[in-house]
Amino acid sequence: MRFDGTPFAEYSSEIGITGIARTPDRKPLPHRQRAGRSECTSPAFLQSDAGSYRGTIRSPRLEVQLKCTAEPIWQSDPMRFALKKKNYDDLRGDDLLVPRMLIVVCVPEDITLWLDQSEERMILQRCGYYLSLRDFPARPASQGSITVQIPRRQQFTVTELRRMMDMIGKGQRP
Repeated sequence: MRFDGTPFAEYSSEIGITGIARTPDRKPLPHRQRAGRSECTSPAFLQSDAGSYRGTIRSPRLEVQLKCTAEPIWQSDPMRFALKKKNYDDLRGDDLLVPRMLIVVCVPEDITLWLDQSEERMILQRCGYYLSLRDFPARPASQGSITVQIPRRQQFTVTELRRMMDMIGKGQRP
């Protein structure tokens, strides 16, 4: 049972991660006690089962670019997060068939505190936040990175993911 009273099996049968891609040059993170910033530049694909959502589009799909940081950006509102220009350009634009979303996961500085797991529970520390860059403007090629602002109210929760998938299933953009 999840914290909102809904059995976990209900969520897992509705939305699944259908693939996580990595670029060939992606190296594993070094084992260390202090976390830095993870630079995963390939998207994960979130897709619902065909019968899970009512709408005009079967099996709605959302691509997300996951970033991870131990920097205390979550202490300000809005949070400021720097993206490489390539990643910014990959996420922005209204001409994408499959909507894309940036998800920044904030984690504790001490890597041993990221996860508490037993047979009864799995607790991930801190939170993830999402941002759509669909309507963001193009930037000059000379600009190496772009800092985006993510409102803290945009927590990436099960409820928000379901809302996004419902919108996509109805032909709308989240």
